[in-house]
Amino acid sequence: MKPIECINIYKSLRILPTGECSNCCIQEIIFKDVHGNMMYPHENTFDEILNSYTANQIRESFQKGERHYGCNKCWIEEDIGIESKRQKDLNYYPEFIPTIINNPKLIEVIILDINVSNLCNLKCRTCDGSRSSLWASECKKIFPKKIEAINLITKKIENTHKDSSLFWNEYQSNFNNLKYIDFYGGEPFLIKKQIDLLKFSVDENTSKNINVHFNTNCTIWNDNIFNIVKEFKHINMAISIDAINEKATYIRHPSNWNKVFNNFKLMYKSQLSLDNFLMVVCCSVSNLNVFYLDEVLDVIEPYVNVYLNIVYNIECFSIRCMPEELKDEVSKKIKPSLIKYNKGDKILNFMYSKKYDESQWKFFIDRMSIYDKHRNEKFSETFPEFYSLIKKYGYYYGNL
Repeated sequence: MKPIECINIYKSLRILPTGECSNCCIQEIIFKDVHGNMMYPHENTFDEILNSYTANQIRESFQKGERHYGCNKCWIEEDIGIESKRQKDLNYYPEFIPTIINNPKLIEVIILDINVSNLCNLKCRTCDGSRSSLWASECKKIFPKKIEAINLITKKIENTHKDSSLFWNEYQSNFNNLKYIDFYGGEPFLIKKQIDLLKFSVDENTSKNINVHFNTNCTIWNDNIFNIVKEFKHINMAISIDAINEKATYIRHPSNWNKVFNNFKLMYKSQLSLDNFLMVVCCSVSNLNVFYLDEVLDVIEPYVNVYLNIVYNIECFSIRCMPEELKDEVSKKIKPSLIKYNKGDKILNFMYSKKYDESQWKFFIDRMSIYDKHRNEKFSETFPEFYSLIKKYGYYYGNL
């Protein structure tokens, strides 16, 4: 069979806040050595991790033309006609294609995808404690039985990102080779050591060769940050906005929509004078906000493109698990906007790619009820139109 091409399995390293590693942000497998031990960046070099037993197994599958199970999210999207991350990155990094075809044994970290801590000032509904320190603290209060597990996660994060960690040395020493860095969080602009290293790259004049991508919740923006990031070869600023007004605060608690939108407009104004700065809004589409996507598009598209990112990581938030009647109502409401703003059929195709999952839907309702009680919020008051449809079709469970 013809080999399957993928840039990331040869050139990219993804590091989670807890230190587990893979090739990219949607890969569903963690790298281990031949003895089954986890590969961690505070114990192993970047090269050792990218040449681990698991990473080699994935490459061998692709070379044979076999779909490795660790990359299942790409296969799901490709099978229903959605451009997967694998396909997008082949278009985004075309300069690497000849190398991976002609010299597949050349394994190197050119693309670094990192969460440099879970430090965050928000506790978004579709997030968890491994990516938000605020969530981790709240989770202990809501689910006291999980305290031990949360403490273990926190310890792993501390081991990976403490000042003496091998991770920081590897990160800094690879500036000469890196071409692309994707920063996730936590909130990347809260982490001082990361800002210091970016400044180091500017001072060492390696920044001019590196493209950077930030995923930010847009609660933090100032001239100091702008003056550093503008010195990189190209800046892609992905701003997480899932809804507007009170819906934004509910989904990305406890963000203030007016502050976020003001920062967004400041950032937009800052980058207008630069040719190397691209802004995009990344809207994480879940069953919390899919019914209101038209509102997000109407507010943001006059400024920048809105990228619709499908939520995978927590199944109960997946729009695929919604009752079929609600899917039809969603389609009827948002399809005109998807057409107006040229968003294609990605969202609706994915939504209908799986039938209603009652257990996941009930789990979603249960979670929202629990979180509402703890945060003194009310789903029914924040999303009244969607709530009324849930009740109308008889899919109301719990006390939203």
